[in-house]
Amino acid sequence: RAQAFYQDKPVSLETVGYYAKLAEVPPQPDVHLGDTAPKRVVGPGHSYDDAHHRFSANGGPPKKDQTVEGKPLRLADKVFKRGIGVHAPNQLIYEIKPEYDRFVALTGVDEYLLDTSHGTNLARHPSVTFRVFIDGRLAAESPVMRISFEPWRFDVKIPKGAKLISLCATDAGNGSKQDLANWVNVGFVRKPVKKKDASK
Repeated sequence: RAQAFYQDKPVSLETVGYYAKLAEVPPQPDVHLGDTAPKRVVGPGHSYDDAHHRFSANGGPPKKDQTVEGKPLRLADKVFKRGIGVHAPNQLIYEIKPEYDRFVALTGVDEYLLDTSHGTNLARHPSVTFRVFIDGRLAAESPVMRISFEPWRFDVKIPKGAKLISLCATDAGNGSKQDLANWVNVGFVRKPVKKKDASK
């Protein structure tokens, strides 16, 4: 935080900056989340597709390997082939299998808005926070992500006996306009296979 003072009185507006250190880039998942069926999907609005899927008409359901609007997944000027596109606020719930060791993902706001007049007017709207819950407890979260930010990196150790993982993309508290959120290279790393001792 920074602010200018003269004779103990503020003479400028306060400036606030937030800095977050990125972790190492996580490995590719052994099991891509898009290849598994979620137990429940919840999005903005109050309409129901069935007992386990809820989303509004203008938000639409999550899409495998595409943005929620059917475009290529793009973060920080890079296109990703694998992932899930959602419209925040959104929640995806998946079962955790015993062989899963870690949850991995890259996340961010999709950049399709930059293709139209360089994002004039619209690109200022997106702001998304990503959170990972395991059995109802917060395991990891991102800062507020905006368009063209370096993707946030998740590499979360899965506790022994864990049952459910919940992936939440929130609207960061200022409404959901253009909050198209991407989970890319998202999924699970399996536990290493123990090698048998050949000497026995």
